[in-house]
Amino acid sequence: MTALQPGPTNTDFFHRAGMDNTEVGSEGKNESQPDDVARQSIEALLSGKDHVYTASAKTKVEAMLANVTPGSVKGAMHEKMARPKAS
Repeated sequence: MTALQPGPTNTDFFHRAGMDNTEVGSEGKNESQPDDVARQSIEALLSGKDHVYTASAKTKVEAMLANVTPGSVKGAMHEKMARPKAS
C-alpha cells in the first residue's frame, strides 16, 4: 500500500467544492498536473514506497516542513489558501 499525498492538483475538485475564487482553487492547483501525479504515484507503488508526495516541488518542500511546523501554523496557512479572494 502506498499513501498518496498530491497536494493541490489541476482537476475539477476545487470547482466542485465551490473554491474557484480561492488562492488554492485558482492558482495553487496549477502547480501539479493530474498525469504527473498519477505517474509518480504508480512509480512509488511499484517501487514499494509507503507514501509519496507527488508533483510540484512546492508540495514536496511543504511536506518536509510539515513535521516541524506547529499545527496552528499549518491550519492558518491552509485557511488563508482556502479563503475567498476579495472582489
